[in-house]
Amino acid sequence: MRVATRNGMKEKLFLGYDPGGANKHGIAAVRISADGATTAAATSTLSTAREVRDWLLKQVSPTALGIDTLLAWSLNGSRGCDRALRRRYPKHAPSIIPQNSLYSSMTINGVLVAEAARVLRIPLVECHPKLLCRAALHRDPDGSTLRDALDDLTRPPGPHPTNHEEDALVAAWCSSRWHFKRWETNLYSIPDDMHFPVGPAVYPWPEACRD
Repeated sequence: MRVATRNGMKEKLFLGYDPGGANKHGIAAVRISADGATTAAATSTLSTAREVRDWLLKQVSPTALGIDTLLAWSLNGSRGCDRALRRRYPKHAPSIIPQNSLYSSMTINGVLVAEAARVLRIPLVECHPKLLCRAALHRDPDGSTLRDALDDLTRPPGPHPTNHEEDALVAAWCSSRWHFKRWETNLYSIPDDMHFPVGPAVYPWPEACRD
């Protein structure tokens, strides 16, 4: 478990998960304050979705869970939120993959863990960490605090975190931006015929997008 510590305001515990295949399940537990500052950011890479579920259920009083997966599916085959992001960030459009073309490790494991998290009765938050960091983070007034957290996490001593762990940390941080009402856009509000396989969820974003 890699841990980075920063000083900040009163914070709450947020969780993040980046689903992958065997031995590629990134997790993060980080305390985040309203201004985005983090303390005790801990990340790790687990082997299976079962291990992630067991880790998740051991967390004490988490506030929200951010996941890099699809927490809403479109009956039309193409999600309005994805089309809006491709329109807003055309240079990064190839990274916004249509729901019917995604690998099963991302979609199935993400939903399995989200379903397990329902017993915690915490908000479920979709996140696209790589797109956020490459295209929109610099537009967010709180963005520097996330970059600071990532810098602290990757600073020696200790092994460098995996990409999955970094994405899990970003997902946790995104869930905090929604909880603290720092981001007003919910990409799921874009009109579409959406199905939520594990119940209510949100897809917060730092700026407005339209289909």
